[in-house]
Amino acid sequence: MEPPQWFELFLALAASAALFVLASYEATFSVLSRSFLERLKETGASRAHLMWRIHAPRHRLHLMARIGQGFLSSALALSLFFLLRAYLNARISSLAVTVVVVVLILLAASTARRVRFETGDSDELHVPRITLLFVPLFMLLRPFTALCERVIGGDYTDEDFKAEKEEELRS
Repeated sequence: MEPPQWFELFLALAASAALFVLASYEATFSVLSRSFLERLKETGASRAHLMWRIHAPRHRLHLMARIGQGFLSSALALSLFFLLRAYLNARISSLAVTVVVVVLILLAASTARRVRFETGDSDELHVPRITLLFVPLFMLLRPFTALCERVIGGDYTDEDFKAEKEEELRS
């Protein structure tokens, strides 16, 4: 392997790992409420303040996850294509890339594990270190999510979303 291929291999592995971290972030924060994170922060648990800061409403979280999946699967596909085309012809390389990307996206989505903020044997709350991986993804995807929200929804706010959900629950 030449040095450029090492970079492509690293990019493919990093994008694959990030897909799994993003799926775990979505699974974890889809069930966590902001009030739970505030209580966790008040107990003085380490890293709780950081998790509270990256909490987003569910509609924004899901949009962020879809944008991240798009970016990461594109990065994965491009890096794999440039890596494999050195060894295979373009058609076989394209087919292999398609299969690998689809399989990895399905694996990431289906095996996503929610990170638990409590220990199994006691009621003590803590924030695991693995959640620190959520922060860079959140920071990278936040500007793109804000841009998409502006383009798609105009001035759609969290209060509008809550009011819409309450109306759905009433009917």
